[in-house]
Amino acid sequence: MKKEMIKMDKQAKSDLVVVGLFLVGVVVLLGFVFASTFTSFNGATNFTLREDVYDIVNISVNLTLDASNNVTWVNITFPVGVSLNLTSNASSLTKNMSYDSVNRILTFFNDSRYILMNSTLNNGTFWVNISAATAGNFNITIDVYNKTSLITRGNISLYVNDSSYPTGISTTSLVVNGNYSGNVVLNFSITEDLPDTVIFNITNSAGVQNQTLTASRQGSTSYYNATMITSTLPDGLVILIVQVNDTLMGTSGTDISLSNRSWNITFRVDDTSPSVVLTSSSATIDTLVLTSTVTDATLTSSSCTIDRSGASVTAGSGTNVQTITESGLACGTPYNYIVTCTDSAGNSGSSSSTSFSTTDCSSSGVSSGGSSSTSWSMTYSPLESELVSTEGYTKEMKVKERIKVEVYSEGFSSGSKETHYVGIKEIKSDSVVVEVASTPIEVELNAGEDVSVDVNEDGYYDVYVKLNEIVNNKADLTIMKVYEEVPVEAEGSAVETSGEIVTSGEVPDEEKSAPWMIIIIVLVILAATIGGGVAWKNR
Repeated sequence: MKKEMIKMDKQAKSDLVVVGLFLVGVVVLLGFVFASTFTSFNGATNFTLREDVYDIVNISVNLTLDASNNVTWVNITFPVGVSLNLTSNASSLTKNMSYDSVNRILTFFNDSRYILMNSTLNNGTFWVNISAATAGNFNITIDVYNKTSLITRGNISLYVNDSSYPTGISTTSLVVNGNYSGNVVLNFSITEDLPDTVIFNITNSAGVQNQTLTASRQGSTSYYNATMITSTLPDGLVILIVQVNDTLMGTSGTDISLSNRSWNITFRVDDTSPSVVLTSSSATIDTLVLTSTVTDATLTSSSCTIDRSGASVTAGSGTNVQTITESGLACGTPYNYIVTCTDSAGNSGSSSSTSFSTTDCSSSGVSSGGSSSTSWSMTYSPLESELVSTEGYTKEMKVKERIKVEVYSEGFSSGSKETHYVGIKEIKSDSVVVEVASTPIEVELNAGEDVSVDVNEDGYYDVYVKLNEIVNNKADLTIMKVYEEVPVEAEGSAVETSGEIVTSGEVPDEEKSAPWMIIIIVLVILAATIGGGVAWKNR
């Protein structure tokens, strides 16, 4: 029993020793952590520097250490944006130092003698020569080590004064003398580190201020923006004054004039849609030419579109005049048009739906005796280059649709000009009746068959027509202008075809002789009458 009590006493003493050592360690650790101060040489906890100028900064480190603990080195970490002059740094304790440029850490050390010792040295001063290229607030960190263990950490605030004047602006959000409507984001880059405010003043051409906007900096960039609402501004010329105030620069002398700068940009506000008026310029049996006139508040140019796919729009006599042309229309038929024009600010306006008619079918004069009695529903007008090409002009056509062909008396482009037509009279299950007019010539063609016609009776074939196929009750034709001499054996015939001639357009011999027969009969009757009268008188 007595032995067990002795063991317990020994164990209790041992436990007390462990607890006591633990408490001592805690006290020592707390002393390391809390018994420390980091200040400037005059006791302040912050510094003020001039932008772009190197200055000496004195950092004091004051520690409370017991005799058994030593400080082996001190690390001073500088923030991004702060530069260190490596030739002008020192310490009151040692001259040993190194610099880690990657992590921006300046180290003061003396592993053999120690930097700080409790019995004789409990504080030290470190001189560093630093500069900052941009104005703002920064933080310097000081770490104190005992060999590899961090004893304590402190911070010193660094404020860098602004010494840069505003020197310029740039933007991609506005174009000088451009036209704008709606909500426009004004986004400007300011050539200055840290302006106090950026103001957008918007005035009209008379100098009356219409809007004042305070711009917001975009993160840490040099861009400042604000939204301009053009609906609150009058249409017309506008002046944007970008005012940059840098009050951190100074409060007297030239500082005031240099730190408050402004730049002007001129542009136009246009929130009014253009008005569009559509009028007729000319009309034929198959073509309409129209003119659209645009009236816009800022007199800017406009681009226009038409609601009919067959019509084309081209610039007319001015930036706000457009010409609309559509060919291949049916004669004597009304067509409705709507023209939409967009000005350079993006505003769109449309004309009212307006009707224009081609001329009457009876006005389609023909040049060689007689014409077709068919009322055509559509007349196509291909380009001359299409008709004279080696491939010809190919078109799918329905019944009562035709193609206009202009033929010259001497070749393709010389002599007098005559207008002729190739039309579809009838589409059967396997053949098509094609009419070539002015003097109507009707030919029935099967797929692959063709016809050449001398339409002006000058001894040369002028128009060539071939039926390619019949598709969905439409005749697929190829039409070409030709100038081929009529063969000797075919003289007197205006048509050469692999199909069947329905009507040739020539006057039959019996019809040609009929007038002479009438004249002879009249003469015989007249002679008999005269002779009878003479005989009666002689009686």
